[in-house]
Amino acid sequence: MLSAPPAAAPPPVGHVFVINLENKGFDETWGPDSKAPYLSRTLRAQGNLLTQYYGTAHNSLGNYLAQISGQGPNAETQADCQTYSPFRQTGTAAPGQAVGQGCVYPSSVPTLAGQLTGSGRSWKGYMEDMGTPCRHPRLGAVDDTQQARVGDQYAARHNPFVYFASITGSPECAADDVDLSALPRDLFWDGYGNHERKISLAAEMIVPKHVEDDLGAGAKATTTFLRYELTLGYLPPEGEGSLGRLALLHEELKHITRGEAPKHLKFRHSAKKFRNNVVTGQRRGGAFLSTEVRDSGIIVNIHGDGGSFGRPQPRAATRAGRTVLSTVTTNDHPTIHDSRDAELASPCS
Repeated sequence: MLSAPPAAAPPPVGHVFVINLENKGFDETWGPDSKAPYLSRTLRAQGNLLTQYYGTAHNSLGNYLAQISGQGPNAETQADCQTYSPFRQTGTAAPGQAVGQGCVYPSSVPTLAGQLTGSGRSWKGYMEDMGTPCRHPRLGAVDDTQQARVGDQYAARHNPFVYFASITGSPECAADDVDLSALPRDLFWDGYGNHERKISLAAEMIVPKHVEDDLGAGAKATTTFLRYELTLGYLPPEGEGSLGRLALLHEELKHITRGEAPKHLKFRHSAKKFRNNVVTGQRRGGAFLSTEVRDSGIIVNIHGDGGSFGRPQPRAATRAGRTVLSTVTTNDHPTIHDSRDAELASPCS
């Protein structure tokens, strides 16, 4: 009797992402009445929830510091370091704790960032609204990021890397502690290696039957269940001072029929009470948006809303500053416009 072949070993871990969300309790986030179903149900089903993972401090900063250094809170970090003061060490205690008061730890206190660098690995922190890399108050000054301002909601207390002199005193800080806007570029670009740099995204959506365009004119979508696919590439820097840019490689918007809908609606629902009421309309022909490659480059075609018959409207993709979907603002193409509004309203857009 032949035994089953051993399961293939999973590939080695290449990247680890840690995304910090805060200010909601465990039951509110993960409980049956959670208002974050994608987080609490969809993602939870795809991984493991650590139910015995506890915070080390309250307010925010003490937890962030423990995350990258293992240091417990002191009175000042517990209060979110209203003043960006140097840490005044009076001793040490097990396990590896620096005893004292203050905020910015000396270079002798190890960090996860330092351990990764020392082992030949890389790290990066992405901070929303930070703007200037490695941004922090002047040592000894009152922290002026404790209160959010219009157009600037950055809070140094949510950026643990700037509380360790081993990081702020190194060129690593400006290179690796950066604004969140750098993330799309880093997802594609890792140097000048000769390999493909692209990312593909897809979203399926149920859109309203009726739509109002940006000028207030009403129209009716041809179909209400749609799939949007997008592929972006990263073009490397061209010349000194260039950061490179994202390029639109593929964009498609197509309809999902009522007969196909059960395969796509992967949640419990009633065909009579839900599916047959929200999946409406029909389309003869192909996609609303399609992509083709011509000698002149990549072209995204906008097809007529009533069908794909007739001459499409071509849009050059390679040098486009935005997706074609986002440029449709009138009811000449109501289904595309409806999809644009659905994408803009999505928390993942």
